[in-house]
Amino acid sequence: ITACDDQEIIIHLWDPDGVDPSSVELRINDSTYTTDDPRLVYDDSLEQLVFSPGEGYFENEEIVTVTLVSASDNLGNPMWDVLTWTFQVDLQAPQPRIVTPENGAMIRSNTPRIEVEITENLAGIDEVSLVMYVNGVPYHPGEAGVEWHSGSPLEGTLVFDAQGAG
Repeated sequence: ITACDDQEIIIHLWDPDGVDPSSVELRINDSTYTTDDPRLVYDDSLEQLVFSPGEGYFENEEIVTVTLVSASDNLGNPMWDVLTWTFQVDLQAPQPRIVTPENGAMIRSNTPRIEVEITENLAGIDEVSLVMYVNGVPYHPGEAGVEWHSGSPLEGTLVFDAQGAG
């Protein structure tokens, strides 16, 4: 999974006799690229084939299939097999929704309870990164009065209990 719409694709490509850059074909989904395209470069000193797509190339929730279709060494010997893999693109941040208190509600308590549902479309929610600010003070799950309830890596509820937090 990547969160970059301009994710570079880097392949370690080498041969004892050197790689002929003009023989390289790289397919990304339905598009095929050669080193004639300035976005695909073979760096002999690093033994790397690098595709730099530029900003906006990938879309949210896209499944990207990458295939190294062909490459030959400097003696004309082709690679033995194709190399294929996939990855997904997640450009959307987790989405919070306040459950309690309701928007515009009057709270008549010095120790309110705040609940926020959080959903994520693809990569999952990193519990360690969660923080809820109450009156400018940061609170993290696992601290007194702060809990994270989740039945799935893609959703959960962050709960702040002012009485428990002190």
